[in-house]
Amino acid sequence: MLPPLFLAGALVGVTSGAGKLVPGMTLHGSADPVRVTAVKTSTPEAPQSLAGALRRIPSSDAQVAVEKYTMRDGAPRYVAYVTGTRDSAPWRAGEEEPWDMKSNVELYQGRESASYEATLDALEAAGAEGGARVDVVAYSQGGMIAAHLAMESPYEVTMQLTAGSPQEPTIGDDQTLVQLRHTDDVVSALAGGGSAAGTGSGDSFTASRVGDPRAGVEDLKLQAHALETYIETAEMVDASPDPRAEALDAYWAELGEAVDVERTEFHAERTG
Repeated sequence: MLPPLFLAGALVGVTSGAGKLVPGMTLHGSADPVRVTAVKTSTPEAPQSLAGALRRIPSSDAQVAVEKYTMRDGAPRYVAYVTGTRDSAPWRAGEEEPWDMKSNVELYQGRESASYEATLDALEAAGAEGGARVDVVAYSQGGMIAAHLAMESPYEVTMQLTAGSPQEPTIGDDQTLVQLRHTDDVVSALAGGGSAAGTGSGDSFTASRVGDPRAGVEDLKLQAHALETYIETAEMVDASPDPRAEALDAYWAELGEAVDVERTEFHAERTG
């Protein structure tokens, strides 16, 4: 019963054009006011794999985590981990939770959202200044936030790792985009197939598979879109001999050269 739903999602992305962010596209309007609070700090090691990075996306009260890496030369760089939709109930859209259906619709339609504003506030609170290198690991709604961080934020985003994003950005040759997509994920289908020619540097790639080949009641939970299912896909990428997948090892090694790592998790809520 679900294939027509996947097709409908793809048609929305293709016919509306909203699934592919064209060069120069920026968010418009104003976001609902938000309050961002640091709720947890830690000093982890750098991630060593794509699956390990996805596991760092917050899963509790926090919606954004920012890791500050102090490199050997003293220069700071950051990695932001951005979660997906936390409340998908339409009747609660616009209430306290910024990662909701209101923000989903706003971002997909090219408008400012409370979740995007909260992510910018979290980066600022973590010490990231304009021009700082900020890489992004994001899931679902977080993928739309990552796209705009790379295309219009004051930060230098050179690496995006997204899972199940409903949009694909258009980025430069000096930026790398690694996308995980499931062919049976209706949310990912909203990207409308993205760009046939690809986008980003030569190290950019999209890894796709059937996320949930088994028919059953789990289909009603959109298991193909679940973060844990995308982590399984990431583990396959980590084990792949494909040169583009192996090129990611250099990125993890680079992060591993940091002399200090500070992680701060942030909780955001609408205030009006």
